[in-house]
Amino acid sequence: MDCVNKDFPAMSVKQVRVAGDSKKCYDAVTTVFTADPSVVGVYNHSDAVCASAVTSALRSLGKLHAAGEPGHIVWTAIDGSPDGLKAIRDGYLDQTQSQPADLCAKYSVYWLAKAMKGEKVTTGPTDHNSEVKIADGTITDVLPATPVTRDNASDPALWGNASKGAK
Repeated sequence: MDCVNKDFPAMSVKQVRVAGDSKKCYDAVTTVFTADPSVVGVYNHSDAVCASAVTSALRSLGKLHAAGEPGHIVWTAIDGSPDGLKAIRDGYLDQTQSQPADLCAKYSVYWLAKAMKGEKVTTGPTDHNSEVKIADGTITDVLPATPVTRDNASDPALWGNASKGAK
């Protein structure tokens, strides 16, 4: 959040840690909006964990309005889960970054197989459109995420649409 405060000094950012708990997501939204009804946006770290909770909290506060409607709360997230994509199609969640959960699973097995063969991991571009980086001593395969808005929320190629199909 420091970069937001630095790059957008007129914007006030309130950070509430929810530790991957949907009830904490709900409580955070209701607490922050009750303390300051002038809040105009929400970012949550995981629409897989928080989409239903944020939707319910905004509804209970009378602040759940679709994009384009007066009083709409700008909302962005990460994951591209089924609940997140539904919230986008319903007009409440403006944008999410679809983390490629299917590819994370695939390449976790890929890297595990290499490690079991004793192969060393090198940093840099991969043969599967990603880049291996080391951050804080951890080797990470940074797979590309897809920005999702109403324009592409029904795309069947998004992992969040795989189980039930886009509606």
